[in-house]
Amino acid sequence: EVLEPLHDRFGRVSIRSAYRSPELNGFCNQRYVAGDTACWCTDNGSNAAKHIWDRRDEAGHLGATATIVIPAYLDHYERTGDYRPLGWWIRDNVPGYAEIYFFKQLCAFNIRWYEGGSDKAIRRHNPPNDELLTRRGEPNFDGDHQEFYAALA
Repeated sequence: EVLEPLHDRFGRVSIRSAYRSPELNGFCNQRYVAGDTACWCTDNGSNAAKHIWDRRDEAGHLGATATIVIPAYLDHYERTGDYRPLGWWIRDNVPGYAEIYFFKQLCAFNIRWYEGGSDKAIRRHNPPNDELLTRRGEPNFDGDHQEFYAALA
């Protein structure tokens, strides 16, 4: 209910990052804390039930995160720089996502499954603040958003 709908609609899904062992994640976090901007790992506690799939989070829930690129979307993204059509398509067609976090490079994004509650937020990393597309409780969350991704048909 997360990656399969993307594959069915767009074809190949390129996975750039997914499961991290606690050892690898801890190593990456130590480098990030030391100032290595090539490493973006949060601490193991924060990453449990995210990139560390086999550790329950503080609430006792499991989850999983994968960083992916949709190659078939790249032409549109390179022309427009707009992640939002893909974000709206996911909102309407991928029932199992818990949260999505887009990045500027290649329109890569973290997509998360989570067995606990979720606000189903869709955000874009845009320093100094993240950009919110939608989340549960926002006026634009419910309904059909096809008008925003019709050009992808």
